Amino acid sequence: MKPLFFFVLFSLFTFLSFGQQSKIDSLKQVISHLEKESDIKINKLVTIYNFCNSKIDKSKVEDFRLYINYLIEEAKVQNESKYISFGNILLSDKYQRIGDYDNAINTISKSIKSTTTNDSIRVLNFNQKAKVFKFFNKNDSSFIYYKKAVSLGKESKQYRPLGYSYNGLASLYTNMGNYTEAIMTQQKCLIIAAENHFEYLEIMSLIGLSWIYTSNKNYTKPLEYLKDAEKRIKIINDPKKEQECDIYRFIGLNYSRMGNFLEGNKYNKKALKCLEETGNLILAADVTNSIGANYLRTKQYKKSIPYFKKIISRAKKLKYKNNEYYAIINLSRAYIETNQLVEGKKILLRILNDTIGKVILSKKSEKVVYQNLSDLYYRNKEFKNSLNYFKKYKSLADSLTSAKKLKEVSEIDVKYQTELKEKENLQLKSNNVEQELLTQKANTRNWILLICLLALGISAYLIWRRYKSEAKAKKIISKQKDAIEEQKNLVETLQKELHHRLKNNLSFIDLFINLAKVRFLDQGYQTKLNELQNRMRSMFEVHKQLFRKEDVTSVTAKNYIDTLVENVQEAYTKNNITISNTTHTNETIFANTSFPVGLIVNEFVTNSYKYAFVDDENGIIDIAFTSDKNQYKLSLKDNGKGLPIDFNIDNLDSFGLETIQLLTKEYGGTFSINGTDGVAMNITLPKTAA
Repeated sequence: MKPLFFFVLFSLFTFLSFGQQSKIDSLKQVISHLEKESDIKINKLVTIYNFCNSKIDKSKVEDFRLYINYLIEEAKVQNESKYISFGNILLSDKYQRIGDYDNAINTISKSIKSTTTNDSIRVLNFNQKAKVFKFFNKNDSSFIYYKKAVSLGKESKQYRPLGYSYNGLASLYTNMGNYTEAIMTQQKCLIIAAENHFEYLEIMSLIGLSWIYTSNKNYTKPLEYLKDAEKRIKIINDPKKEQECDIYRFIGLNYSRMGNFLEGNKYNKKALKCLEETGNLILAADVTNSIGANYLRTKQYKKSIPYFKKIISRAKKLKYKNNEYYAIINLSRAYIETNQLVEGKKILLRILNDTIGKVILSKKSEKVVYQNLSDLYYRNKEFKNSLNYFKKYKSLADSLTSAKKLKEVSEIDVKYQTELKEKENLQLKSNNVEQELLTQKANTRNWILLICLLALGISAYLIWRRYKSEAKAKKIISKQKDAIEEQKNLVETLQKELHHRLKNNLSFIDLFINLAKVRFLDQGYQTKLNELQNRMRSMFEVHKQLFRKEDVTSVTAKNYIDTLVENVQEAYTKNNITISNTTHTNETIFANTSFPVGLIVNEFVTNSYKYAFVDDENGIIDIAFTSDKNQYKLSLKDNGKGLPIDFNIDNLDSFGLETIQLLTKEYGGTFSINGTDGVAMNITLPKTAA
């Protein structure tokens, strides 16, 4: 029976390579054939799900979305809601792998909203959303969802998904450099896996532990864990190919970081073959780059060239630009070292035209491009061009190291000043000693020695009395200063505690709103609750920032406004609207003024999302916050449809605009609005500390 099953399943994969509708028709026919020919009951949903899972790296996103839609439709027919979530989790994972953040988040958010009863599925949904945030370096958001997943997993005793939550959280801690928490969390995952005989999770935990130690530059422990994982995967009944690939990949990485490039490439090549078999071409590109880089490090330049070419070819198909550019930079070095200067020049100039000034390459990579071009032109005896690119390289290198140099100069200056002071003290002591010797000689020859000594004694007594008096005064002043400092510290501590308590209270309100959103799914309720939540979060963010800072009197304006904008964007998933915040990173707002600023920004951006733009029309919202000695200036603008012709500022029927006007008036500011070309607001608020 098994050969028949695998033959028909193979037919399934073959049929699905032609046209969208033909793919679905073929899928239906193959599954129908399976049900007729097999005397074993085959779960149709499991078959479709396994197929979708096998295609996550091998298919284009359009085709993969088609497969997932078919899975979801079949799940609806069979009333198996968990497979709807499984499908959305896979689709979100696919979007994540191709770097589509918006669709990855929107897909899993939709899945979270639609899953309210099955705790195991809810944990998996939280895990996926946390994983997306982590992949795109949004660590704070990732941490929140991993903590939600852990809390629900422990409460509902869903140990398998809980294990995956711990594994993901450990990886997040590693990315953040918190290795102690990472190890403790990964060990929790390992304990759950061992106690419940979750073999896949156990192997995943060992791989996770190896990565923590490797990140912390401890290269002995990782090999122990990885070799153990390699043994385990060989003896389990149904090993996962992806885990085998990960083991080879991390062993290769570990050997490479130890400087054992020969052994590193031995395992890198195993990993590459494995990843190509699974179809995970993105990870395969990373490993290919590692192989080529190891050949560069060992000066085997000709051997490195085919690997970098392979990355460039695949990266174009995958639209994986960063990987392509790194490979081009490495390939240019190989060309230079093998004297293929024409080819090296061609690809380096292409990468300059594609990337420089477009904020695609990191500054470190841009620096290497200039360095390689300077070297290339020098070898080609084009010294003028070589000098030109060397200057660009040097300028960029200097800017990247300027902070470090300033610190070094400062340390040298401190040492110099200390040394100078010590020399002055020694000279002063030497002068005093010499003066005392001269005085003693004079006194031995002077007949009024006794009178001088008496006068000296009286003078010393008076000086002593004065010294005691000044010392006492200094002691009193010192005590007063200590008391003032203690009061100041107490006030700051109380202020921080106040902000902490308010932050926690607002956090509970946020939680209650989230609970209400889950309970009331009507779109009207959802919209109003989102608006209420964003207003509350504008106040919550102030206390959150103040609690984290030493200075509890002000918040950083740009970070504060960016966070408020992200809250609104998450509430209104409109990808056609772009928000530009040109506020300078050094700009700050007094804590008491940050509340009206936050609420005003929230109301304006919310109104723009709701009313400014028609259907899928592309829109831009500009925000600028500046200040001078006496006041803050807030400029808000969108390029939407503007205000009605009969608009009257004194007869408002808009809650958002009325709120903005009332807040400005309440805080003693000025307010102006222009609605002829989009909506533009200019608001000033007095600059007074609380």
